[in-house]
Amino acid sequence: MARTITRHANVDAFLTDAGAWLEAREAEHNLILGICSTIRDDPATYPRPAYLAVVRTDDDAGERIAAAAIRTPPWPLILSEVDDPRALEVVAPDVSDVLAGERLTGVVGPPAMSRAFAERWVAAHGGSWELGLDERIFPRRWRHAPGRPNRPEAREPVGDRLRA
Repeated sequence: MARTITRHANVDAFLTDAGAWLEAREAEHNLILGICSTIRDDPATYPRPAYLAVVRTDDDAGERIAAAAIRTPPWPLILSEVDDPRALEVVAPDVSDVLAGERLTGVVGPPAMSRAFAERWVAAHGGSWELGLDERIFPRRWRHAPGRPNRPEAREPVGDRLRA
């Protein structure tokens, strides 16, 4: 089974490629879709280029999307639902190529796939990982207190550990 990754230069191309697939499971992908809307509507929110990737598998059933991943530096990587766990085999090295030595601060996504990605990342890059939050779909309303900016400098530092 072949797995390929397509890295998109802009959010419109990413959504043209994977939008329908993401929207088919909107509840699970609302974070990715919301960030894409912000990138499109207010690009100054994320001044550095976003990582926007789609992984496809090709097997007896034909070619299909198996996963998507986005990252708005310096925030963690966000994984979509992953239909084929082997998709991580192409996501992890692609993210590594894009980061070019920059530290990845974490991964957000389905628990099993986030753990698998973190284990793969640590095996390739060293260090360790720890579970930061184990949540379902947005069980809390606020990550930060109201009136406090949701910016990287307001987050708790994690040292040299990758948070999953």
